[in-house]
Amino acid sequence: MNHAIKCKCGKFSAQLGHAEKSTHITCYCKDCRAFAHYLGRADDMLDAQGGSSIIVTHPREITLTGGAQEIACMSLSQAGMLRWYARCCNTPIGNTSRNHKLAYVGLSAACLADPGGIERDFGPVRMRSVTESAKGPVAPSGIKALPVLFGFAAALLGARLSGSYARNPFFKPGTGEPLTAPTVLDKEARERLSALD
Repeated sequence: MNHAIKCKCGKFSAQLGHAEKSTHITCYCKDCRAFAHYLGRADDMLDAQGGSSIIVTHPREITLTGGAQEIACMSLSQAGMLRWYARCCNTPIGNTSRNHKLAYVGLSAACLADPGGIERDFGPVRMRSVTESAKGPVAPSGIKALPVLFGFAAALLGARLSGSYARNPFFKPGTGEPLTAPTVLDKEARERLSALD
């Protein structure tokens, strides 16, 4: 099953293939909340406890179909993960490792067509991560998260061994460099975002 990816204003679009192979998680980390505030999209991206709904998938399943020039990237620190968004309307796209050989992307539910149908299309949340940073009571996944983590590790290893990690729309082919240079926030900028949380 394919699933449409698009920004709020419609200038950026993509397709997610094999949506049934994706994993639905919720992340409660402060960095995901800082990203939401950076974009001015906290109302779209965060639930009442400060969690972000994320669809974890393999980058090779994502095909850009329009508006690639709108893709922008930021990072909360020099070593932080890369957080991608559509610059035209600040719609979050997702996050990746800085290392293109770690083949995963966590798509923000806010960029998926019909975000209200996430559970219908991707199934229930299978893991809740960093629950200790939630803004309200959230039950941790505990041992129920182990199959998800093992599956994630197996997918990373398989992509590395097969070479499929190289098919990643967020990195330049052959070089492993980000498609666009990330804007890296300094300590003062991070503190300003934290104050909004």
